[in-house]
Amino acid sequence: MSTSPHPVALTLGISPTKRGFGWVAFDGPLSLFDWGSVFVRGEKNLNCVRYFEGLLDRLPVELLVMEEPSAKVHRSDRVSALQGLLRSSALLRNVEVATYRRDQVQRCFSVVAAQSQQEIAEAIARLFPDLAHKVPRKRSAWMGEDRRMAIFSAVALVLTHFQIDGTDFVESMKPAA
Repeated sequence: MSTSPHPVALTLGISPTKRGFGWVAFDGPLSLFDWGSVFVRGEKNLNCVRYFEGLLDRLPVELLVMEEPSAKVHRSDRVSALQGLLRSSALLRNVEVATYRRDQVQRCFSVVAAQSQQEIAEAIARLFPDLAHKVPRKRSAWMGEDRRMAIFSAVALVLTHFQIDGTDFVESMKPAA
């Protein structure tokens, strides 16, 4: 996707993982502008924050959307700390931050009968065909989560924000009959 300067303020979705984070940028409720994944080594949180700040320098971000830290969702201490660092970094740059719980995301996608991460990723791919080739295969119980799933988690968070904010997009995600 495009990485050229963009005149319109963007909504940035972030989904931290144990290896880095997935991100998406929207310039409107159904207008995906850019996306990517960040995978780091060494000082993971420090390197993730540096990359995140590079995104904020490159893109005119108005709003950051991320998952709300929750006792019900198990995150490693490092990933929980990373969520806080990313949030703080955005706030220091005067970027508004919106957080949503996993159950809010699932409620948003329940209209299209998508509850699991895999089902949500497939619903998102129907809405944004440019991402269809990124949908991971369904994983077996013994497999770790595919790196690409972080992109779909970030999209799901942003779409949840837009849905709660009043944009109805769910009809577009329903499978063809």
